[in-house]
Amino acid sequence: MTEEDIDRVVEIIDQHDDEDAEEAEADYHKEGIAGQFVTLLDGHIIGVSGARMLDDCDRSFQLSWTYLDKQHCNQGYGRQLLGYVLDQLREFKARKLFIYMSDYVDEDGVSIYAAARHLYLSLEFQVELEIADYYDEGESLTVLGLLLEDKEFDSLPIKPESPKLKFNNLIHIAETESAYSFGWETKRFGKNFTSEDLELGIDAAKQEEASLILISFPSNYENVEQQLMDSGFALIGSLQDYYEEGVDEEHYLYSFNPNYNQKRSQNKNQFGNEQSEIHKLESQ
Repeated sequence: MTEEDIDRVVEIIDQHDDEDAEEAEADYHKEGIAGQFVTLLDGHIIGVSGARMLDDCDRSFQLSWTYLDKQHCNQGYGRQLLGYVLDQLREFKARKLFIYMSDYVDEDGVSIYAAARHLYLSLEFQVELEIADYYDEGESLTVLGLLLEDKEFDSLPIKPESPKLKFNNLIHIAETESAYSFGWETKRFGKNFTSEDLELGIDAAKQEEASLILISFPSNYENVEQQLMDSGFALIGSLQDYYEEGVDEEHYLYSFNPNYNQKRSQNKNQFGNEQSEIHKLESQ
């Protein structure tokens, strides 16, 4: 992909989601186009994909904007393009790839990412995390993961840590209607954060009319779970080997919706049914 390709790529993304098109254009200009690829047909761009390395991780990547011109969907080009991206990542010695995706349904009742999700699952991506009502009410987040190299069975055990942490900001999560997070940092001296600190953050999020608060920590941090649980957060899942082999990214959620746990159970049941259907299709 080159700088000259950006306008055409944004045009393709806009065919599917105008908000994603705006976000993608800003991302290309801010973060650059390294690791981004286009696919050509008769010399014309018909698709885009790529990956960006995740911060503070050992060779973990996130799939970036992946779209095909609507005229060329369901013709195998998406599988070819994603296969190329996976080959490039393996050549680069990437360790793991994550995909963050919505289950958005348009005004016509069409789940616009359903085909992409089926493709990812058919390529052995695994659903690692689902968060109901993440983007907006009725629009959930799904995170899929694919290990790109074999695990090292003789690797050293991960040491537990108990860093001193403090919260430094209330952050509106980009692309969501009303989901928030807490920024945090380590400090050299003083005490670790308390339940009282969390409650101050919850009150601040409530003033912003937040629907939920999502916060994540490395799984080897031993001194975070009790305060979170005492303040009403729930551990809702983890991204396996996110930071490095053996260190997951654990996600804790506080919901202002009293019916949230019921929705989580419904989503889990739907995912189980979907996996069964995919297995049936692949077995036929």
